[in-house]
Amino acid sequence: MTIYGGLAAGPLIGEWLDETFSTDTVWTVGGILAIAAALFSLAAPGGESGTGGSIWPTRLYHPAAYRPGLIVFVALFGWAGFLAFVSVWAEEVGVGRAGTVFALFAGIVLVLRIFAARVPDALGAVRTTRFALLFTTLGLGVIGAWQSVSGIYVGTALLGLGQTFLFPALFVLVIDTAPDAERSQAVASFSISFDLAVAAGGAAAGAIVAVTGATSSAFLLGAGLNAVALAFGPRSLRRLAEEADETVGDLRGSGAAPVR
Repeated sequence: MTIYGGLAAGPLIGEWLDETFSTDTVWTVGGILAIAAALFSLAAPGGESGTGGSIWPTRLYHPAAYRPGLIVFVALFGWAGFLAFVSVWAEEVGVGRAGTVFALFAGIVLVLRIFAARVPDALGAVRTTRFALLFTTLGLGVIGAWQSVSGIYVGTALLGLGQTFLFPALFVLVIDTAPDAERSQAVASFSISFDLAVAAGGAAAGAIVAVTGATSSAFLLGAGLNAVALAFGPRSLRRLAEEADETVGDLRGSGAAPVR
């Protein structure tokens, strides 16, 4: 949630610094905050205990993260395009301050992550993933197709609703299907998909905007890719969910909650 707290406050603070002082001030303050974060990390809690054994992975990408990671990779293409072009798009459709768009998105995610944290547990990972992909598709589609101030805010709200639950739902599957001694590697593999999507998604969005000449195409590309993930992703996760049910059931007995 701290990521989205920064996403909510950062753009608004950056715009204020830019308008009040200068663009150089924005980058200077950002650098100071990064240094402060590094200093805080020195005091972060954590012990030195471990399981022992080799630190080298037995495989480059953990199999428990294959299907969830692929879905995250495809789905977050649109989110990366949103981050890259929503400021430009906000200016084109007449939004006065793009920071309000980021604040709306991050605020929705923060509130729902706090007050609706049990949704993936109640619906199960596969149903929650389907829900998240549906609203992400709708959100990006509305932003790209409804070219107005209302469109960007409504679409951003829908996108925030979808993005709230996507990562937690798939994260549960990765954790529940990986062996205890390999969970950190499985989580690392899953996180790589997130990082690759942000890098590749921004580049892909930039390429399609350059080809079409329309900023809206960045959002429509993301909506199309999420629609593909919605059509095929949850189906491919069902077997993985069954394996996770078996694993959780072995550990918790008959009272285990299903993840489907």
